[in-house]
Amino acid sequence: MLILLWVIGSRLYFRVDLTSEKRFTLTDETKSVLEKLPDEILVKIYLEGDIPAGFKKLRNSIKETLDEFRVYAGNNIQYEFINPAENKDTKLRSQLYTDLYNKGIRPTNIMIRDAEGGNSEKLIFPSALVSYNGIEIPVNFLKNNVGLTAEENLNNSIQTIEYELIKPLTIWFPKN
Repeated sequence: MLILLWVIGSRLYFRVDLTSEKRFTLTDETKSVLEKLPDEILVKIYLEGDIPAGFKKLRNSIKETLDEFRVYAGNNIQYEFINPAENKDTKLRSQLYTDLYNKGIRPTNIMIRDAEGGNSEKLIFPSALVSYNGIEIPVNFLKNNVGLTAEENLNNSIQTIEYELIKPLTIWFPKN
């Protein structure tokens, strides 16, 4: 019996929002847009690979939000995470970075401290391309407010994921 419950539970997606202000619950407007999607939307998120913990938290929050979107949109929401730094060929990787930039994807440059105590720079792409019928709209999740710490900026960015992801859909599918 326990095995049956475990198998069923592992295949179901659900999330309970226990916050008083319902911070982690999709808005009714978002649910309505998702339920009425006429066709497949593809979201390519360029936040994968060896990234710092704060960006992993952002990545996981994006995934959770997209999984929640799928509850209402079914298979009309497809997504994939892509590591833009994956290609070892410097020229090809540089070309991808240029292509992403030309499509409106804005990277952020971060400093990483290595095990020996040295610093190195790394480009992170906390962004996505939302595609429908061959049209792509860039979504840049990271909101840099100069007056905030890096952690506060990441937390604010996490709070706006739903809005940033639903915005392109409301452009393509305005309310009737």
